[in-house]
Amino acid sequence: MGESRAYDAFIEKAGNLVDSKKFDDAIEHLSSAEAGWKENKRVQAYLGYAYFYTDQFRKAILCFNKVLKDVERAENIRFMRGLSFDRLDDVASALSDYLQVLKLNPRAKSVHRNIGLLYESMGDHEKAKFYYKKALELDEDDPGLRQQLADLDI
Repeated sequence: MGESRAYDAFIEKAGNLVDSKKFDDAIEHLSSAEAGWKENKRVQAYLGYAYFYTDQFRKAILCFNKVLKDVERAENIRFMRGLSFDRLDDVASALSDYLQVLKLNPRAKSVHRNIGLLYESMGDHEKAKFYYKKALELDEDDPGLRQQLADLDI
């Protein structure tokens, strides 16, 4: 029972540190996890987020991989891994993760937008328009999306 409470307190502190954007403190805290907790998916998820927000994308990907090994439908983790690949200019891996997120949640506006951004960066304006339009269908009031779409039509 004491072990469970200690773990819960450890995870709660990790979550509070990440939520309050104290990412370096979160990394230090999570890195001090007891041996049996280090591979826990919640520890790895929080660690992945902290690494992502400190621009340590390769480390974030390693953490997210550990979570996804056990939890295939972890939509947010897959999206964050896609963002990490995106930041490392690994377009193929980012696109793969984003498309998998859309299979889980076809209404994920930010994923449609990010796919549009990827295609735009590759010069495939037709595919970029397709995904921007999908994102706009989900949020018609987004002026940024409207502008991105308009910029492609110039």
